[in-house]
This record gives sequence, C-alpha cells and structure tokens, in this order.
Amino acid sequence: MPTFVSNNNAISLNNNAYRPDIDGLRAIAVLLVIGFHASPNWIKSGFIGVDIFFVISGYLITKNILGDLSKDKFEFIDFYSRRARRIFPALILVLLFSGLIGWFYLLGPEFKQLGKHIAGGAIFIENILYFNEVGYFDADAYTKPLLNLWSLGIEEQFYIFWPLFLWICWKKNINIYVSILMLTIISFGLNIYETTNQHEGSYYLPQTRFWELGAGALLACFQNKEWFKNKNYTKIKSDNCYTFDNFKLQNKTNINNIISLTGVALIAFGLLMINTKVIFPGWWALAPVIGTVLIIQSGKDALLNEYVLSNKILVYIGLISFPLYLWHWVLLSFGKIIYTEGYTFGARLLLVGISFLFAWLTYQFIEKPIRYAHKTKINIEIVYTLLGLALMMGMAIYLNNGFPDRNFAKNYSVLVSAFNDWNWQEGMSEKTLSNGNSYNVTANDEVEIAFIGDSHVQQFGPRVVKLFNEGKIKNSAFYTIPGCPPIPNVYDDKHPRCRSFISEIEMLLSENTNIKTIIIGACWNCYFETEASEIVNYNNFNYYYEENNRKYYFRDSPKEGVIQSKIALEKYISELSKKYKVYLLLDNPMNDLFDPRTIIGNRLQLIDISAIKSHIPLSAIQDNLNKEMKLIAKRSGAYYLDQLKFLCPDNLCIRLYNGGVPVYNDDSHLRPDYVRNEVKIFDEIDMKHWHLK
Repeated sequence: MPTFVSNNNAISLNNNAYRPDIDGLRAIAVLLVIGFHASPNWIKSGFIGVDIFFVISGYLITKNILGDLSKDKFEFIDFYSRRARRIFPALILVLLFSGLIGWFYLLGPEFKQLGKHIAGGAIFIENILYFNEVGYFDADAYTKPLLNLWSLGIEEQFYIFWPLFLWICWKKNINIYVSILMLTIISFGLNIYETTNQHEGSYYLPQTRFWELGAGALLACFQNKEWFKNKNYTKIKSDNCYTFDNFKLQNKTNINNIISLTGVALIAFGLLMINTKVIFPGWWALAPVIGTVLIIQSGKDALLNEYVLSNKILVYIGLISFPLYLWHWVLLSFGKIIYTEGYTFGARLLLVGISFLFAWLTYQFIEKPIRYAHKTKINIEIVYTLLGLALMMGMAIYLNNGFPDRNFAKNYSVLVSAFNDWNWQEGMSEKTLSNGNSYNVTANDEVEIAFIGDSHVQQFGPRVVKLFNEGKIKNSAFYTIPGCPPIPNVYDDKHPRCRSFISEIEMLLSENTNIKTIIIGACWNCYFETEASEIVNYNNFNYYYEENNRKYYFRDSPKEGVIQSKIALEKYISELSKKYKVYLLLDNPMNDLFDPRTIIGNRLQLIDISAIKSHIPLSAIQDNLNKEMKLIAKRSGAYYLDQLKFLCPDNLCIRLYNGGVPVYNDDSHLRPDYVRNEVKIFDEIDMKHWHLK
C-alpha cells in the first residue's frame, strides 16, 4: 500500500527563492494518495503520489545541504535538529493518538501489532517491519493504522547517510554529480531486479526506492555548475542549467512551458496506465518520477506552474500535507476497524474531511510553533523526550501482548481464540523435494495420497491427521503454497514461487511413485469470482493467466483470465486423471460476515453472542460456481468433494457453533479446530479403496 511523507518547505537556501509551485505539486501528490485510499476503485493509480513526493524530497534536501556546504555553513547537528522539528511533532501526536484509540477499540492481537508499529514508527523502521509482515495471511491494509509510515521510514533512512555522503564528496572534491548518478543507476537496477523477483522488497526497502530521491538530487545538482563540477567554487550562483557555458538556449520561457507540460503529460500517463495490477515500481515508476523532475526543472514562471500549481489553495494544502497525510490514513483505518459494516463511501469522505481539520490544527498549533520557535534547544529536547515516550508506549503494548485483559465484549476470549487458530500442520512432519522445497506429510512412510493447492487445502490438514491417526486414511502429503492456484500458467505477482508451483507438483509426484490419489483444491472464489461483491476480493494480489506472452488479469478485467484459467484447470485435471484418482475439492463459502472481527464489530459494544445469527444465507454466486466446478470435475474424469453440504445445510451457512464459537478464523479460512471435528467431508469417501460411496 503506497504512502509518502512531506519534506521541508519549497525553499532553496542558496538563493532564498521560494517555489510555491513545488508546494502545489506536493498538494497534488497528497491528494492523489488520499483519493486512492478513500476510493481505490475510482483513483486506481493514486499511489504514484509517493513517487512524486520522493523526487521533491530528494531535490529540496540536496539543494539545501549543498547550499550550506558551499557556504561552509553546514552542521550535522543543525541539519538533524531541523529535521526533528519538522517531522517529529506531528508524528508524535499521531502515534499517541493511535495508542489511545487502540486501547479502547482494538482486541489484544490487534493492539499488540499496533504497539509494534508505534515503536517502529518512533525509530523509523516501519518499512522494514511491513516488508517482513507481507504475506498471504497478513492482515488487510485497512487494519493497520500506521501502515503509511513506511515511506517516512525510507526518507529518514535516506537522511541518515545522505548528508554524510554529500559532505564527504564536497570535502574530498569528489564529483558529486557523477557519484549521485552512479548510486541512482544502481538503485534503479535493484528496483528492476526486485520487481521481477520479490515485489514487496522493491516497494518497501530503501535501496530500491533511493533512485526516486536520487532523481531529485540529480536535478538539484544539475542546476548549479559549482555542484555539477565540484571544483572548489566558492561563489554561489542561482542560475539553472540553461546558464551552463555549453547551453545557449533562446526563448527560455517557451521551452519551460513545454518542459512543464511534458512533465504533466507523463504524470497523467501514469495515472491512466498504472494501477494495482502492474508490477510497481519497476519501469512504470519512471513516468511520475521523470514527470516530476521536468515540472520542477521548468521553474515557477512556467505558465502551468505559475497559474495552477501556485494556486493559493493548492499551496496551502501542500503546506499542511505532512500532517494531512498522517491523519487521513489513521482515521480511515480506525474507521474501517470500528465500523466494518457501516464503512461506506460517505463515511470515508467524512473521515477525509476530519483529517483536513486535524491537519490544519496540527500545522497551526503544533508544527509551526515548534518548528519556528526561538528556543530551539529546549524545544528539541522536549521533542526527543516525547518521541522516546511514544517508543516506550509502543514497546509496552507489544511486550504485554496488547494487554489482553481489556475485555470490551462478552465472549471475548472465544472470539479472539478463533482468529489465532491456524496451526494447520499440527501433527505433521516435513520432507524435502530434490530442489530443496519442503512439504508436509502425516508420517514418514511411503506417501499414497497427495493434497495439492493453496491455503484452502491447508485448512484440512487437521482433519487428515485425525483420520490418519484413526487408521482411516493412508499416509498423505500436503504440497501447498498460500496464494498460488494449482493451475498451469496462473501466477500471482506477489508470490514468485507460484511460477514454479505446477512443476514442483510434478516433482512431488515423480519422487513419490506410490501416490495413487490426488485431492486438488484452492480458493476458487478468489480466482474465479473476484468481481462479485458477495465474495471476498483479495485486493493485495495480482492473479493472471499467461498464455503466448499474453497476460489476462483476474482483477479489474478478469473475464478473459477466468475463462482461460478454468480451461487450463480442466485440462490439467484431465491429464492427472489418466494416471491418478483425482478429487476436485470445491471451495468453502466466503464472506466478511464469517470473520470473528466482524462478529465482534465495534470494540466498545458489549456483544451478546446469543443475539447474533449463527447462520447466513448461501450466496447465489457461490452456489453457481460450485455447480460449474462439478461440471469441470465430471468432464475431466475426476470426482468432486462439496463442502457446502456440511457448511451450508438448507442453503444457510454456519458461522457460529456450540453456542457462539466462530467457525472461521478470518473471512475465508475455516478454523483447524472446527475442521478437525466437524467438517467430515472425507467421510464421503471409502477410505480403503478411495472411491466415492
């Protein structure tokens, strides 16, 4: 999920020339991000605001540092003090606010996670924490109130080494422009490599984002020939690159207008073409990055910069963009957590409006007084002390497991135990394929049954172990990858291993020659019905079917991808059925209403579980999909196993049992404890001969 952080004012210290258009550009960036967060279906590429802002930050910070260096005025303590006065006050306020609201509204595991991120936000490692958390069972982005701090982590990590790097180059008379250029090229190369091999790394880590800040730094250096050459010049000139001796351009104003419009066109191109289904940043990020560089380079007198970006409204939004960015996501996130069913578009707009109010109050009464105070030493000591208190608060919350004794709802422990229940491989042991990848088995004997698929197959591990221990089923192997459909040529951009999934299944079968039976299943709802409102839409994943160099994405325009992948699934099962007895495992129903968090609802409510409906109607889309999957099984020579007869008797799907115990551990996965004892789907099979009864 994309985010960004504001930087210092659009002022060049070496010529004291304020650039209101850069504040206006900052406003565009923050509005894009807010639009994406409030309405991702409408503003699908608003996350490129982060790329715009990284360029602005690299440009301004480099211009200011080199300006001070060239005047022999640069001091590290002064630099970091200014950074602290600029960023820390609003950040501290938001961290403390998040902890306070979390105390009253979050359940133990949620509050524990928030505590970790409060501490991470206080020491600027949020990007690293979120990088390590990304995964199929990672909580939805909206349940993480401080997710937006990942980009602040990148910028602060940049600020740690960047002043020292520039200082060394300046003092040692090293060509600064060439040095920055080399670092930028290396970072861009890492970005391309990571987007191909590990998407989360390219998004969250500083080494693959530096090139965007580096692009702004290159522009700052390029605009001053003293910095460009670094030949111990002492006289500082404010001329831009057009005044270089080898640049003799006429009609500079017209050229600047063309440059500015070209920059706008590139950003507009990004807004039209980039969305969550492309691999980002990668090559796509060049559009907003180069576009931003061109707009800044065109100068404040270019017509678009002067009359649009320098508009007073945009300039003011740019001035409050940092607290606005912090507040809007925190409020949207807590809104989603607290009012799950009432989280409408209108509610999101209201929260965005409140974030503008909070941002204005923070800017006027917190940020400005501290930032421009005369007693800077006293203020900076107070700021560091408060940040330390926020760090300790976060650590206390985390180390105390979110203070789980805060019982705000009846049956709290029962509900919390539900979404902590996912030890699906309990009772199994591991074996290894020849390529080094591991899989789970019920015993170390010869494997006769193979379960293949994603986490919707994993969830049946406890039942299989129970049946094996009772002597009702042969030794079984589970070769599963969360988020990966067991269909040839169907991939997920966020799970690189999905590309080799089918070949590894073939490896499993070839290395276990006693396998006679295959049970193949997956979250068919995720892959085949992602547009349906009744079915959970996994917005964090980019599934596509690839054939003859064509990619059919499952989301946004999924029709062709779904059709092709169903054909591929049927063909694959047909091939397997020639050698094995194959059972197609149909999917369990999915809905937000199954989620224990939704059942809890508002954390301040005292919930009477007996008043909550234990069953909800079966979705017609789910029913129709199951019918289609049965036909696929029949045409491909396989059997099918239908969970609905156990989970949805009389078309009413169970979500609570035993007087109020949740069936699911989230909105799509059955609890191992429930599966182990209640979902007797394999009892339909003659375990001795593995034929349907």
